[in-house]
Amino acid sequence: MTKFVLDFVDLDQWRLAGHGASRNLFENRLYPDILIKTVKPSAQTPGGNRKVKSRFFFFKKWRRFGAYMVFRRELEEFLNLARKFAGEKNLPIAKIFGFVQTSQGLGMIVERVSARDGSLAPTLRRLIQERRFEQKHLDALNDFFRDAARFHIVLMDCNLGNFVWSDVHENHPRIICVDGTGEKSPVGLFAMSNLLNRIKLRRYQARLHEQIRKQGETAGINVSSLIGMTM
Repeated sequence: MTKFVLDFVDLDQWRLAGHGASRNLFENRLYPDILIKTVKPSAQTPGGNRKVKSRFFFFKKWRRFGAYMVFRRELEEFLNLARKFAGEKNLPIAKIFGFVQTSQGLGMIVERVSARDGSLAPTLRRLIQERRFEQKHLDALNDFFRDAARFHIVLMDCNLGNFVWSDVHENHPRIICVDGTGEKSPVGLFAMSNLLNRIKLRRYQARLHEQIRKQGETAGINVSSLIGMTM
């Protein structure tokens, strides 16, 4: 395997593997176990502050961590889980390996969750769009939320693009959350209260079920009837 150099990464040599509202995700075949997350240039100012469209939340653009606040939240959540469950090999979230300066600003080095054939694990959204979503995927998603409640995992975002299906271990295929973890509440309500977090997780689970139903209809498949889901 080619040695990964940590001082600087030129992302022009990497492939854009995915993107969200504010971040890009890059992969490189020379480094099959990692991805690099960056904040989109369009989501930050030249000084690294967050671009805020809402007048009501104008103060957010002056926060200390600026556009990289999302990295801080994810890192805090990962560190908290690593502290509480040292040695646990099957945490249902992607691992964080560190940070590196890149040609597109600070990058977070994260685990590349793979499918059995070595390709990037598909998101639930992609499985539905490609008409491959089955009962096993729904069961695995529900298993994820049971584990999230047990581990007290705090989520700050809820959409089908944040969850991927990994069948690299044939006897233990599962859903892994690769984005959207961390405490968004300024006072840390959900990190402090297991009860409140469980309520939030149930709400997010129901929201994802509804997204699955709607996107299944858009893809031309009756997901509810196909896999017997109760919405």
